[in-house]
Amino acid sequence: MKGTQQWKDGFEPAPATYLNGERWNDGVPADPPKAAAGSAAGSQASDWWQTAPGVEAKGSELSVQRKAGEEFWRYKVRVFKKAGEGKWRDELLADMLRTKNTAYTAVFEFFNGHPPTEGQA
Repeated sequence: MKGTQQWKDGFEPAPATYLNGERWNDGVPADPPKAAAGSAAGSQASDWWQTAPGVEAKGSELSVQRKAGEEFWRYKVRVFKKAGEGKWRDELLADMLRTKNTAYTAVFEFFNGHPPTEGQA
């Protein structure tokens, strides 16, 4: 929701994600404690993919540089690719399918080296 730490970190859900997921029903999450943060990824090292600072920290760790003018979601996909298989990819692809994101096939192919089969789309 607007005003939460995710929005302050530059994350804005796509309108379709917000509407299809009935995100207005989400509670306002508590911001993580500032003292425990320690670094850009902070105490959220185990769920780094859920915040813009976490993705940026992981990108830096993996030597993935954001290109000039690159949309954040494209940078995030490149970081996820370099990070390898994991929950970050699964959640992203599931969200793209759920919201009928037109980039799903291209992102799936970028991650896996082949387009999705009928059971994967």
